[in-house]
Amino acid sequence: MVDLTLRGTIEATGYSGGPVAGTTFTGTTFTGTTFTGTTFTGTTFTGTTFEGAKIKTTAEGGLAVKLTNKTGAASIKGTIVGVDSAAGNAFDLTAIDANYNLGVVYESGVADGAECWVVVIGIAEVLMKNDATLGQQCRIPLNTDTGKVAGYAMADAQAATASVYKIGDILETKTADTLCKVLLH
Repeated sequence: MVDLTLRGTIEATGYSGGPVAGTTFTGTTFTGTTFTGTTFTGTTFTGTTFEGAKIKTTAEGGLAVKLTNKTGAASIKGTIVGVDSAAGNAFDLTAIDANYNLGVVYESGVADGAECWVVVIGIAEVLMKNDATLGQQCRIPLNTDTGKVAGYAMADAQAATASVYKIGDILETKTADTLCKVLLH
C-alpha cells in the first residue's frame, strides 16, 4: 500500500482545482470533489456522495449507517425501523404506537441477519401506508389508524404541539403504499 500526501494543486480527470492543504489520501477514489485539511482512508467519493465502511450519504440527501437486519425477513426499502433490543447494532420494524424511530431502510432484499443501510437523518424515501400530501407530517402508526402496519409510516396533518410519533416532514404528494420523500428529524 502506498500513502500519498498532497500539498499544492491537483489537476486530474474530473478535478482541476486549487490547494489541497494538509490532506492525506490512502487507497481512495475521488471524483469531482474538493477536500481540505482532512484524512480519508479506504473511502470512495463520487460527485456529491460519500461511502465508508459503516456510513454513507445517499443520492436523495440522507445520511445512512450500516446496521444488522433483525426483522425476521428480507429488508424492504422505506420501512421505518427501531433498535432491536435483543441484538447489538441491529434494527427491527418500528412497532405500532412506538414512541421512537431509529430510521428508514435504504435498500430492499437484504437478508435477515445481514448488514443493511438505514437512513437516520436527512431525506429518505419512506413507505407510506396512506396517501401523503406535501407539507404533512410523517409519523409512526397508531392503534387508532385505519390500515396500520408495523414498519409503515402514516401521513397526518401537522400537530400544533410536538409529538413523539413524528419522524419527519413530507416533501411530496404520493398515493398510499408507495415511497415518499420525507425530511427526517
